[in-house]
Amino acid sequence: MGLALKAYELFKENDAIAKGLAEIIDSLEQSIKQNEAATKSDLKETELKLVKEIKELELRLSKEIETIRSSTIKWIIGLWFTQTIAIAAFIYTVIAQLK
Repeated sequence: MGLALKAYELFKENDAIAKGLAEIIDSLEQSIKQNEAATKSDLKETELKLVKEIKELELRLSKEIETIRSSTIKWIIGLWFTQTIAIAAFIYTVIAQLK
C-alpha cells in the first residue's frame, strides 16, 4: 500500500479524488501480486511437466540405444564369422594349390 499512500498524500486537498486514486492503486498492486504468485505457480507446474517429459524421453532413448546396440553386435558377430570362414577357405585353397 506504499504507492497508494503516496498518491493519497499528493492529492489530499481533494479527499474524494485522493481516496479514489489510492483505492485504484491499491487494487492494482494487489492484482499484480496475485498475478506474480500465479505466474510462479505456473512456472513450477511447467517445470514439473518438462522434467517428467525429459525423463520419459531419456527412457525411450535408452531403450532405442539398447536395441541398436544389440542389433549392431549381431551384425558384427555375423560379419566376423563370415570373414573367418572366407579367410579359412582362402588359406585352404592356397595350401591345396601348393601341393
